[in-house]
Amino acid sequence: MVLAEQNAQLAPYRGEKANERLKELFEQEKYGEMAELFFPKAVCTLASDLIDVWWKVWDIYWIFAILRYISCCVIFDFITI
Repeated sequence: MVLAEQNAQLAPYRGEKANERLKELFEQEKYGEMAELFFPKAVCTLASDLIDVWWKVWDIYWIFAILRYISCCVIFDFITI
């Protein structure tokens, strides 16, 4: 049922119109919408969510790495005094 609805949405974009639509999306830098033309919506949503989770984890990693560096500098500064 879902695939039938998606195919109905993409029906106007066949042949040369499909190439023009891809070019428009590429020039507008709408890569997510380009991917939705080739993959099911569920796959694109899941991939987008995984990317968001990756960057949140990456940010948290660097925050703790910087805090650890600062704490080590403070501890060694007190030892040398």
